[in-house]
Amino acid sequence: MRLINARTGRLEEFFGSNIPPYAILSHRWGEDEVTFHDIYYQDDLSYRERSPNVESKAGYRKIEHARRQAEKDGLEWIWADTCAIDKSSSAELNESINSMFRWYQRAAVCYAYLEDVVYPDEGDEGFRKTPWFTRGWTLQELVAPQTVRFYGQHWQPLGSKKERVKLISEITGIDAKVLLEPATLRQRTVGQRISWASGRETTREEDVAYCLMGIFGVSMPLLYGEGENAFIRLQEEIMRRTDDHSLFAWTALNGGSDCLQQGGGMLAQSPNMFADCGDLSSLPLVNDGSPFSMTNSGLPSGTLQLGPNRGNLALSGCRLSPTCSTQRQRRQGRQRRQGRQRRVRTKMISLAFHHS
Repeated sequence: MRLINARTGRLEEFFGSNIPPYAILSHRWGEDEVTFHDIYYQDDLSYRERSPNVESKAGYRKIEHARRQAEKDGLEWIWADTCAIDKSSSAELNESINSMFRWYQRAAVCYAYLEDVVYPDEGDEGFRKTPWFTRGWTLQELVAPQTVRFYGQHWQPLGSKKERVKLISEITGIDAKVLLEPATLRQRTVGQRISWASGRETTREEDVAYCLMGIFGVSMPLLYGEGENAFIRLQEEIMRRTDDHSLFAWTALNGGSDCLQQGGGMLAQSPNMFADCGDLSSLPLVNDGSPFSMTNSGLPSGTLQLGPNRGNLALSGCRLSPTCSTQRQRRQGRQRRQGRQRRVRTKMISLAFHHS
């Protein structure tokens, strides 16, 4: 792990138990960021001596702000994804992305820079509307660290995650307990955790899956160019680690009965298909002793229990050309039935599979 010295600006590399306490920067990428090659980590080259034009880069200011803030907080080191990773090395990029959740988790403090928020002029409205809450990678950067402090366009303090937990929960759909106690993340259902990524955007299509690896504690090789198959691979990795049946509680985006004929079989093609799964937070992780797994023949026969308010998925045989006889109603339908949505009800979703 490379860290920037908050005083000198030099990059230095650390391993394992030798990694010192550090602050970490969360931000949205711009077009003119300071890169690894702008801050080379040879001992005889300082931050400013490496690249004469580095101070003119748009991304320079936020790193300088983070350095100064770290010094005020008594921290000697900071980490920033723009310049602490040599992205010309595919092996290093792969290792870094697979390690990133842990790096945020172990940070002494995370500085979340919201460059579009002018505070206090805009008040909570600017904070609520910042695109920082709509990016895929910032999900783990919000959830993983114990301490997150927000800063506006001119590095003015906007409060901490703890201080703004109610508003952040409303914006993101992440319940307050997870925000305040990151260790409780694993207690949430798979469906709920994926729902937090619904509506979030990434520059690369594959990053929709890669940005969730840390949320589920899985590691995968990065295969840029694989498209939506990255999200299929993520779900297969999740299946290898848990019998949580809420992985199958997604809803087709088109709302049609051909929800399983879109190429992914029993697996969803996008986190957006889990948009309605945020209310799975009150359900325990269901495990009736009947584990499931994906093989070259698909999912085995059996019953996938989604919980008392979600019903069961009855599986019969193979994976191809399934038909859906009934389907969970979309969120809009539930809103039209507000008078009844609180009632405890059991739904049965029967899925008839036949061999191709």
